[in-house]
Amino acid sequence: MLIASQRASDIASGSERAFVFRTVANLASKMHRSRRRHPEDPEDAEGELVDGGLNPEELLEQRRAREALDSVLKALPTDLRAAFVLFEIEGLSQPEIAAALGIPTGTVASRVRRAREAFTRIAVQRGVLPESPARKQ
Repeated sequence: MLIASQRASDIASGSERAFVFRTVANLASKMHRSRRRHPEDPEDAEGELVDGGLNPEELLEQRRAREALDSVLKALPTDLRAAFVLFEIEGLSQPEIAAALGIPTGTVASRVRRAREAFTRIAVQRGVLPESPARKQ
């Protein structure tokens, strides 16, 4: 939000949300590269935030599900992952994604479709999703 406030004059009217998501995506990418170069010591890392309403088994299952999702997402090519996450998880529209990623709307539709197919294939291969009877044929 700090970057958005500093660059308010550069943001086109109607594309504020796309600008913020693009900025966050760029910052996340930069942090990811930095962490790969300088991984933190697991003993120094602080614990994850815990929801007090869940019991330990539910927390463990939730953590495993999140790790499985992260694993499948990391296996997707970067361009497909970006479109998939922005559409399926963040709920942006295709025009908003196009503006955020600087690509045509048709390319967004294609990437989302290919990402869905790749996500399902990878998740089935890793045992995260069961193989559907339609896919077996």
